[in-house]
Amino acid sequence: MLILLPPSETKRPGGGGLSLSETGLGASRLSFPTQNEQRRGLLDALTLLSRDERESARVLKLGPKQLGETQVNAAVWDSPTMPAIARFTGVLYDAIEVETLDADARAFIAAHVLIQSALFGLIRAEDEIPAYRLSFDSRVPGIGALKNFWAPSSAAVLTTLLDGGPESNESAGLVLDLRSEGYAALAPLPDHPDAYFVRAVGRAANGELRQLNHFNKKGKGVFVQKLASTFPAWWRSQSGANSTVRVELRNVLGWAQAHDVELSALSDGRTLQLVINEADYPPLTAR
Repeated sequence: MLILLPPSETKRPGGGGLSLSETGLGASRLSFPTQNEQRRGLLDALTLLSRDERESARVLKLGPKQLGETQVNAAVWDSPTMPAIARFTGVLYDAIEVETLDADARAFIAAHVLIQSALFGLIRAEDEIPAYRLSFDSRVPGIGALKNFWAPSSAAVLTTLLDGGPESNESAGLVLDLRSEGYAALAPLPDHPDAYFVRAVGRAANGELRQLNHFNKKGKGVFVQKLASTFPAWWRSQSGANSTVRVELRNVLGWAQAHDVELSALSDGRTLQLVINEADYPPLTAR
């Protein structure tokens, strides 16, 4: 099973890992090395852009208080790294609360969570990356639209993971896509019977289901946190600790029912609906 997450605009500074210039972009550093040539090209283009603060601010849509992000990009090759799951902050990642997860849950995150980075393409949650500033809709000079830049190679990575191949010892089985639309476009989900988009909706006090905005992210983060915290033990109890048994959709739906998570498959065969009780996430003004 794989869970696909978007990154976040905000990132935790610092880190204790060696920089990319010290270790390179080998397979031991970042997963899916078929993307490494593109990673190098984009890293170089971003650092070149950072030499011109005004142009960098325009391209990256930085406000006056965000100009320091230009210097973050200037140092991207040489700054310290940390696991991506700890680097990204914001509503979704704050809800995952990775620092509170026990070893079993953290191992689940490492094995099953992929993050769609605008700068690094598809990476695993524990891949160590530096701080940077780049969004899915940025157009870096010499690179162009990131959708066109990343989509072919990243979609190929996903296809390989689903079907099995050189970058996957075995097929991933079920894939749950929790990415936002913009980041999903950087690595389109293959038309595959085991690949599902997860759509979060809110349940209002009157029982009505409606589209979420801000708390869409928090609800997905809470979902991932609960999955990491409870699925490993539940799955061992169901599979008899047989690691060769693949996780299927019916298994995740069974886990959801057992853990009071309102998750269901829609009739289109490609979408799962995650229902979030809005009463659990009151407006900020009510806190």
